[in-house]
Amino acid sequence: MIEELEDVEKRIQNTIYKICGKKIEDINSNLLSEKNQVILVDWLYVLEELEKNYHYPVYKILEKSNYTIFTIHNLAKRIIS
Repeated sequence: MIEELEDVEKRIQNTIYKICGKKIEDINSNLLSEKNQVILVDWLYVLEELEKNYHYPVYKILEKSNYTIFTIHNLAKRIIS
């Protein structure tokens, strides 16, 4: 089953909320931005959870990219591609 981009974006948002307790509505906001108020170490748990859900090495996305990839929208695009 192939998920639509919007579904993956929602799942990422839900994962962030579940782990960090933060609701991030702006899918184009850089997730490392101070306005999101998420502790850096929490992103490790978010990425680990996404990797489990999608059986996709999400860490590899970051390894080969710069900070601009770290938005909900960009991560979702890379996960489904």
